[in-house]
Amino acid sequence: MKLIHLADLHIGKAVDRMKMLEDQKYILARILDIIEDELPDAVLISGDVYDRGVPPSEAVTMLDEFVCRLSRITLPGGERLKTFIISGNHDSPERLAFGSSLMSGGGVYISPVYNGSVEPISLFDEFGEVLVYMLPFIKPAHVREVLKESHEEAEKIVTYTDAVAKAIELMQPDKTKRKVLLSHQFVIGGDRSDSETRSVGGLDEVDISVYAPFNYVALGHLHKPQTLTTRGGSRNVVCYSGTPLKYSFSETTEKSVPVVTIDGGGSVSVRRRPLSPLRDMRTVEGTFEEICEKSEHSDDYIRVVLHDEQLPPHVYHELRSLYPNLLTTVTSSERVSREGRLIGSDITAEQDEFEIFSQFFALVNGRGLSDDEAAHMTKLIERIQRDRLNGERMVSGDASD
Repeated sequence: MKLIHLADLHIGKAVDRMKMLEDQKYILARILDIIEDELPDAVLISGDVYDRGVPPSEAVTMLDEFVCRLSRITLPGGERLKTFIISGNHDSPERLAFGSSLMSGGGVYISPVYNGSVEPISLFDEFGEVLVYMLPFIKPAHVREVLKESHEEAEKIVTYTDAVAKAIELMQPDKTKRKVLLSHQFVIGGDRSDSETRSVGGLDEVDISVYAPFNYVALGHLHKPQTLTTRGGSRNVVCYSGTPLKYSFSETTEKSVPVVTIDGGGSVSVRRRPLSPLRDMRTVEGTFEEICEKSEHSDDYIRVVLHDEQLPPHVYHELRSLYPNLLTTVTSSERVSREGRLIGSDITAEQDEFEIFSQFFALVNGRGLSDDEAAHMTKLIERIQRDRLNGERMVSGDASD
């Protein structure tokens, strides 16, 4: 059994207000090339098909064209390619599932709004039957709603792990057959990137052990391609396909399409077909002069990190002449701040204001204070302390006379 695994298309997404529709149309065409070359038994799309619950009309048209192309692919045996789609946390399950009953007749299966019932769909190869289960993105509240008639059972669903484990238990997966699950959750141990929606304190995390009943779990949600291993040397493979495009500058891993093979005994192998985008997303660093001397003209999506202490005027305009798709420009000090490396855990209660500022200055600028800068800072701190003391006296009434 051969499967193609996709996820997190995020059709309609904009990065720093730059619409990605042209890039998405291009990469979907490249994915279709791979599918037509591989001729798998099925394509699995594991959620976040759209970037938001109410997608723009161009995004709906793009998905419609993509799915129609998939449904017209004929396999060597004469059967049509089957496509399985679940909703992710960015999708509206109701909107995504519209017309799903009609489309299933053409081999396109879309998960309905979760109601506690997940019926498998059968695929067949020379070794027999493979069951495909589609579990859309769920929260504990979704499962508690399903169990509301049994108050005691509903109260047990507290965490995301509880919710997914219970949803899988309700499926009653057939232990005698090979099984595939589409799921859209954050598995503990997965590597996040900056373009993903995050929950506070990791509340949305799911323990990988809940997926033990399945030979292959086609995951969506995390944007970096990665394969996670279950405990105890299990044969089960739990895999994130990753996004087909980079949607943040933290994504340095090249994108790819997983091609999954399941043998007669249920063992799984995964190889990845590389994807080349219309435009890359990357960071360029250096002083303004160094970057201009390169004379590199590129249509890639660019973030420029400038190492200058003082910037000349019209920096952005001149950089745009080199990089028409420049998304953002930051200084090295801003980057340090955003990446959370400014003074924090190294500060001690014994340090005075001057020591703290000196530490901050060295971290941001890569050098210590000069004698003139140190003298100026000392005077400034003394003045601030004096003004603060005078203000305290006024509040307490010492200066009322």
